[in-house]
Amino acid sequence: MRKFFNLIIITVILVSCSTSTHECPVQTNGSINGVNQTVKMGSQASVDVFHELDSAWNSGDYDLIKTFISADAKMSFCDGFTVVGPDDFINKIQKDAELRNEQELKFERTTDYVFSLAVTESKDNNFGVGDWVNAQITKTYTDTDSEQRIEVYRELFYIIDGQIVDWSQFKRIVLK
Repeated sequence: MRKFFNLIIITVILVSCSTSTHECPVQTNGSINGVNQTVKMGSQASVDVFHELDSAWNSGDYDLIKTFISADAKMSFCDGFTVVGPDDFINKIQKDAELRNEQELKFERTTDYVFSLAVTESKDNNFGVGDWVNAQITKTYTDTDSEQRIEVYRELFYIIDGQIVDWSQFKRIVLK
């Protein structure tokens, strides 16, 4: 009887340790107003697009930036200014950079976080199949009088096949 009991225990252990090709369902949560969809983790490829764009933006490589933006991308800046397409986007960020240079504003920039989310289906989605990349960027400015100002940007990128088709930027100023 004892041998039979030991055999059952060994069998249970072996079965519980066996490898399985069972696929787990995609974990989702959340909701989107007006559509029957939930949210899941997006792709690393879209996060990589953010990092490449971010690097190009930091180095002032405007030609490379253009390659990440679709021709009809709608892009809204935190100051309320909206542009369509890569050329208008470049014009806006160049003007912003020129203004900072004229004011002799120096800043340190940090990407605090970046992650990608996607919807479970595309049939009700106005944009098509892609990922929402969410990023937070902190800029710490020091002006000519050695006063410090901190701005926290939150940016949402909708990326399809490696190109931004929609972008929104929000800013919060951290008070002393």
